[in-house]
Amino acid sequence: MASPYTPAYPPPGYYYSGYYPQTVISAPPAQSTFYPAPVGYPVTYPQTVNVVPPAQPFFPSVPARSLLACPQPEAAGAPLAQPFFSPAPARSLLAYPQAQAASASPAPPTFPSAPARKDKTPPPVAIRDYLHPEGCRIIDEPMPIYRDPTLVTGVFYNILFPVERQNREQPTLVNYLLNSLKGKIPDFLTAEQFETINGYVLKAVPKKVFFILLAQHTLEVVRKGEPIAEALNFVQQKLENESIPACQAVIAELQQLQKEEQKAQGESGSLSLSPTYQRFTLLIESLSACVTTVETLMTLIAPEKKLIEEEFEKGNDEGVSLLVEKSKIQKYDGKALGKEKTLKLFENRLRVIEQAVEEILVKTPDAASFLAFQEVTPDALEEMKTCWKKWHFTWISINNVSGEETAVKPREKIFEESTAFTSTLALNPFLKMRRQDSALLPSASGSVRRILGVEVFNLKTRRPFIIFTTHTDHVIADRLYHDTTVAIHRFIMSFFQQTLFMPFVFGGDLNAFEALGAAQFIHELRQGPFARGQDYREGEAFYVPKSIAYTTYIGKEGARYKATLLADGTLTANALDHIITNDLKVVTGTRSAVVYDSDGRLVDPYTQPQLYQERLAARRTASDHTLNAVVFRA
Repeated sequence: MASPYTPAYPPPGYYYSGYYPQTVISAPPAQSTFYPAPVGYPVTYPQTVNVVPPAQPFFPSVPARSLLACPQPEAAGAPLAQPFFSPAPARSLLAYPQAQAASASPAPPTFPSAPARKDKTPPPVAIRDYLHPEGCRIIDEPMPIYRDPTLVTGVFYNILFPVERQNREQPTLVNYLLNSLKGKIPDFLTAEQFETINGYVLKAVPKKVFFILLAQHTLEVVRKGEPIAEALNFVQQKLENESIPACQAVIAELQQLQKEEQKAQGESGSLSLSPTYQRFTLLIESLSACVTTVETLMTLIAPEKKLIEEEFEKGNDEGVSLLVEKSKIQKYDGKALGKEKTLKLFENRLRVIEQAVEEILVKTPDAASFLAFQEVTPDALEEMKTCWKKWHFTWISINNVSGEETAVKPREKIFEESTAFTSTLALNPFLKMRRQDSALLPSASGSVRRILGVEVFNLKTRRPFIIFTTHTDHVIADRLYHDTTVAIHRFIMSFFQQTLFMPFVFGGDLNAFEALGAAQFIHELRQGPFARGQDYREGEAFYVPKSIAYTTYIGKEGARYKATLLADGTLTANALDHIITNDLKVVTGTRSAVVYDSDGRLVDPYTQPQLYQERLAARRTASDHTLNAVVFRA
């Protein structure tokens, strides 16, 4: 049987399109026989880019292996300064521009403008439009089986925050506020109900409740024959004269409950504010923002008001009914929504993730392996442990908020620790943990970010290496990319200071958005301890379906969380997820879009191509995270 290392015919376009489901590779060849990439691949920035090289390095150069000889990090609490590592060697795996002069303000590279288009169809995407690793060789077929005990397989995936699990009581809070603003006097949530609601919900629910009132009142008035414009004016007065005074009464009630909580806390002898007290504070502040003035309120819900106007202009009053229903929070009871299992429910999503992970692990049956997940919450972690119990993983998980080992607790000690993200790794029995450490990373969103480092010992090869996993912030404030880079470099070097420098693999969700400076971010990141790094797509092959081949390339258009599906069936780049190894030889890499059918079964892009494309187009997600895997020697 033919092998992808010796293709029987030249590849069409950028891909070698063959399908060898039973291909087994016992060891990679001494030299790959891939056909050369077409002219223009890889490419660097267009010549029109004006790059100003730095006058001199921030710090004197040090020998390539003397990474521990770098200047010491700033004192604790000091502001983050420029990276304290010497520039990378001249060899650069990514075609990024050099750092600009200190006097020049950083700016993303410019690209030639695409021709104007009259329609709204996204312009065609070409490989030359992206920044990418030079050594990437895309093979559009499933990853073959590798029987080599010296290999290690690492899987990185953002599972998407299981919102419905953390916000079980959100409908109860919505109903309480709705009834209160309509003049009823319902009982507030119990302490147990209130403690399961996270901060994001407490901030968002008041605005949502006023939108529900706006939509409901507008629909009632219009159905009585009033024009939409007059109806909205009438409803605005109703909100001002009735709902806002009622909201002020709710605030007074919540303030009283908060005082009782503070009193109970004082009697217990605790000097810190309880999580419940902090929840009251967030909810009161959010409600107060809505009732300052009716003008402020109408500004907050202006987008929803516009939607209502547009629906009525179409003569679609039923559309407003749908808006009302959409604005409400569905009660998640663990059952599928309708006939189709959707990714809205974590238990359904977890079953699909399980299939996607195992599909990769069975391709390296003799290898050591590990899983690195982002956006895992404490209760989700318990289900994941059960899901992969047969693999006998050792789980290492740190709660990002508390900094302690992740656990499901009946009562919070620290605000939002029960709903926090965690830094989570799972090691198969061939990898033994030697030590671990974690550190906080910069955040502009309010979500606590952390990097986790774990030194492991490979029982098969008798060699140690380090796994670093992280999830950097998604709100890219000024200098956030730079400060994140400094924090990551600092943590890695401090981890090395406890031992000799050793090989490592680093990966996770980096939220690298090109329009916000991702090129410079990745360029800076790959200095210092990453100077000898190799991207996971730079092995002998990168096995990936054509449809998602570029989704982690840094796209010039600055697409954010959800990628655009083009007419040719491919997704544009969103550049969220990355894997980099250092002094570890990458053998191959692969990626999965985790596409599933109506019964929650993984869809194979090669044996079910039509269904795969249909389901890819119909995917329901706010964020396109692909499951990424790297196979390397360690």
